[in-house]
Amino acid sequence: AQNALLKTLEEPPGHTMMILVTSRERALLDTVRSRLRPVRFGPLSVAEIAAVLVSHAKLEAERANAIAPLARGGISRALALAQGEEPPVKELIDALGRAKTLDFAGAQSLAQDFFGGRDQAVENFELIARLLEEMLCFKLLGSELIAPAPEAAAAMAEIAARSDAAALAQVAVTALAAAVAVDEMANSRLQAEQFWIGA
Repeated sequence: AQNALLKTLEEPPGHTMMILVTSRERALLDTVRSRLRPVRFGPLSVAEIAAVLVSHAKLEAERANAIAPLARGGISRALALAQGEEPPVKELIDALGRAKTLDFAGAQSLAQDFFGGRDQAVENFELIARLLEEMLCFKLLGSELIAPAPEAAAAMAEIAARSDAAALAQVAVTALAAAVAVDEMANSRLQAEQFWIGA
């Protein structure tokens, strides 16, 4: 389909403006990308997402404020979270808290439970990176932890207090690298096992 579009992109009809929208730029062929001018849209703030969830999705403010930090700046992700299952925040925070004591069997179990499918793995690796970012801001800047529940915030504060900032940053970078690898067709469970063993 992309190859069929090339001629039109190269020589569009007069007075025509075409807008292609993608959330995964790497999925576009190089020949298509070379004919486009990229315009990047930054993530929305937590407050902006919460406001949209209240006004358009008709969520209560408390639930909107719990979902907004998990959406990673994307309104479509926030709406999907509002309509479907919430991500395994509690379980992933718990796993991060006991990462030092995880053995290979524990890493395999986490990989199977939360990283079995490609989309699920990418979502959860990105979620881990977001949680670690919150912990780093809390540890280094003293900022308030943005978490979906008070128990989650308490667990994140405890992990941040007993962890080295450089180690938290390294695990976050590793999580993002794993998300990219899975997005580029690496085996999701293998990436998860390697991530948890490294963490």
